Amino acid sequence: MTYPRFLETAEKLLDRPVRREGLSESGESRLLEHLGWQRSYNRTPRNVRELVEAIRSYDGVLGSYDFPMSRWKAFFGIGSLDTRFAHGVAVTAAVHEHGRWWFVVLDSGHPYPRVLTYGELLTLGLKIAVVTPAR
Repeated sequence: MTYPRFLETAEKLLDRPVRREGLSESGESRLLEHLGWQRSYNRTPRNVRELVEAIRSYDGVLGSYDFPMSRWKAFFGIGSLDTRFAHGVAVTAAVHEHGRWWFVVLDSGHPYPRVLTYGELLTLGLKIAVVTPAR
């Protein structure tokens, strides 16, 4: 399924303009349920090893950034009066190179995958969730 087709399907299932508004955690959960999947609750990984193991065990994890911004940054940066920035991403791979773990992040705000360290992910307020088949 192509990404545009996935978005069309999501909009039909949820009866919402997902491409324009994005998905909340509950909307994402409802969509996954329609597709026969379930997601865990968002949580901050306790350490780098836990994040690596989750990515390996589930072939990647859903993630979200969540951090505070000043009112000016929120208004001029994302056009919102809400000073909490929350944005969904996918963390698809963990690579150990030169003595450090690097994480591949897919983010709709960037045209290419990003490679970030665990510390950078924590600075962005990373929380993760795993997706498994529904019971």
